[in-house]
Amino acid sequence: MLDSECSLPGLAPRPFRILLAPTLGKRCGAAIILAPKFLDLLSQAYVWYRVAAAAVAHPENHTQLLPPWLFRYPVVGIFMELFRPTHYPFSPWLSLAVQCADALALCGCLALMTAAVLDLRRRPWDVEQWAILAFLTLVLATSAPGFWSNVYGYARPFSTLMFLATLRLLRRRAAWALAPLLLIALRVGIQMAPQAARIMRAVFYN
Repeated sequence: MLDSECSLPGLAPRPFRILLAPTLGKRCGAAIILAPKFLDLLSQAYVWYRVAAAAVAHPENHTQLLPPWLFRYPVVGIFMELFRPTHYPFSPWLSLAVQCADALALCGCLALMTAAVLDLRRRPWDVEQWAILAFLTLVLATSAPGFWSNVYGYARPFSTLMFLATLRLLRRRAAWALAPLLLIALRVGIQMAPQAARIMRAVFYN
């Protein structure tokens, strides 16, 4: 029986099929378990795309299938905003400090995106890499310079991308893994400090 099976082209002998069965079953089971997680991450990316579209779309463009800013300045728009600082109604030194924090936060975001792109070279791909690819596509779609002018504007929709990129760097024990997140957190802290101060004054002095 074994000889007859071996003589058929493309058919492995029974012992080898028995040995391969657990491996194939394990891979299929992992795919079934991870597929819903990947779909969930993909749906989050789509939801944030719709949020960005609603935030920057113009009323006269509602009849268009795709908004005009879609893929308008892929990647380049981030660098355009990096070298076009926002003017703040503060004193000169304070405005300069906030502009430097803006630039550092964007650099941190770019560093994590670069790490995410480089991570896609690893094979075989897992569900996290597919999610990273989906978010990187969203980055290309929302690269209009104005989108990157406020840390809240890009840190919220791309928080999953930043988390996954940082997590995979930490797994490889990269020494600088947390530095980009700290730069972004610094800018968020600067944004939140005046708001927190007003809340504290309202709570304790009114």
